Amino acid sequence: MLEFLRHARPQAELFCICGDPMAAAQSYSIPAIPMRAPARCSIWFRGLNFLTLKLARALDEAVHAFRHVRKFHVLVIPGTGILDDYGERPSGVPRSLFIWCLAARACGTKIAFVSVGAGPIRRPLARWLLKSAAGLAQYRSFRDINSKEFMQSIGVDTRRDPVYPDIAFGLSEPPLEKYRRVQGERLTVGVGLMSYRGWHSDDKTAADIYRRYVEKLATFVAWLLNQGYCVRLLTGNQSDDEVAKDLVRSLRPRSPGGFEDQLRAETIRSLGDVMREVAQTDVVVATRFHNVVCGLKLGKATISIGYAAKNDLLLQDVGMGAYCQHIEQLDVDLLIRHFRRVIADREEHEQAIERVVTMYRKQLALQEAILASAFLPE
Repeated sequence: MLEFLRHARPQAELFCICGDPMAAAQSYSIPAIPMRAPARCSIWFRGLNFLTLKLARALDEAVHAFRHVRKFHVLVIPGTGILDDYGERPSGVPRSLFIWCLAARACGTKIAFVSVGAGPIRRPLARWLLKSAAGLAQYRSFRDINSKEFMQSIGVDTRRDPVYPDIAFGLSEPPLEKYRRVQGERLTVGVGLMSYRGWHSDDKTAADIYRRYVEKLATFVAWLLNQGYCVRLLTGNQSDDEVAKDLVRSLRPRSPGGFEDQLRAETIRSLGDVMREVAQTDVVVATRFHNVVCGLKLGKATISIGYAAKNDLLLQDVGMGAYCQHIEQLDVDLLIRHFRRVIADREEHEQAIERVVTMYRKQLALQEAILASAFLPE
């Protein structure tokens, strides 16, 4: 989104609203605003917040949002599964997004949700907040038809809302030539990890879900190593570093001959880092949605171990819908069969993926033209 805005309106003043303003400012050279007002530590305010059932804190956030958003012409919410409540309480992102959209609408700032994912939203209050936030927008597009239909099902009129691909497919690739695979080298598999403990990590079964996931993934990775393949572990969030360590620990008794020369687990802190690692693989087996996106973006045959329908829908689009499993029902034997079939037909899959990704880029260019003409003042 930043690439598009800087190209379409090079004179525009851009701001990022996010949870970690310092990191955003350093990474993208853009002024950044905290999504939530800094918490007040005074005893009287904490007491007032308690007595008002946390409404005082919500009002403080609203004042913070209004103070900033009244200076903007457009508020853009780009990509991601912003309209679900995975790992979120209603008082987190759902409430903050609603407050910013309400403040924008109150002061005449246009709102655009661009190629966003939606659903499921399992907590009723989070559902109301996210539905209300989306309903305030003048422009909405969804990254898949299920997201559009889900928002329609909870009360948002999406009949005129278009479906465009995830905007990450339009992102420029970092220089990757020196990382590209050389034909004839030992086949390398990128295995994407995720610190997954259920849809809401405060569920009672969270620890068991995590343990089973790591154990099953370790079984699959050990099979790959024992078959002579190389493996590169892919992460998408700093919390995934823990999974990588736990997986390597589980691997040791399964690969008594050692695997140091076959296994790589590099530090990954950005989407560019993910693409760098994916460029050094032949096949990707991933959980996080944007690991799947990066695999497809770089033309790699990709298998999904997903936690929501978004992975399945994306792979169906590129002709690989048969190679999906849900993370909580992962069957390692089935995964191995999927892997063998993908390897056998890898060249055909890569050609099909390349055709679809080329189409995605054209569709995103069309959306950018619509946004530039309708929502970005000259």
